[in-house]
Amino acid sequence: MASEKTLVLVTGANQGIGFAVAKLFATSDKYHVLVGARSTINAQTAVEQLQNEAADKTALTPITLDVTDDASIEAAAREVSDQFGHLDILINNAGLGSAPGLPIRETYRQIFEVNVFGVAAVTEAFMPLLRASSFHDRRIVNVTSGLGLISMAGKKGYAFNA
Repeated sequence: MASEKTLVLVTGANQGIGFAVAKLFATSDKYHVLVGARSTINAQTAVEQLQNEAADKTALTPITLDVTDDASIEAAAREVSDQFGHLDILINNAGLGSAPGLPIRETYRQIFEVNVFGVAAVTEAFMPLLRASSFHDRRIVNVTSGLGLISMAGKKGYAFNA
């Protein structure tokens, strides 16, 4: 499906900042938004919610994309390639801030799996599609939180005092 619209993939677009970013793009008729979520049902539900305010209700596509699952990432990249042949903007938004109830090492493993390795894997998988884009301003945007700032040290919620 060829489109004159700028093609944007937002990971973790079913909630929070990702949903807000997808909504911002969807309210403009310049973009076709690929709404990435870990499960098909979450992606589809987000698309249905976004259609309420979308400039073009047909310019929203649900994409099942679990950033911790290589097969899911490869399938998503293949789907985008088959449907569109390129990608103009990749927004790596999917993120994990905590994993309640797990031992600290397992929590760190899960956080790194999503926030570090997931970003690398998704970027690597979609890089050929970004290179195939003729969009003059193609880009990759990596979203992070304020907790990644060193200037937060000593602030409540960041500092640890045993």
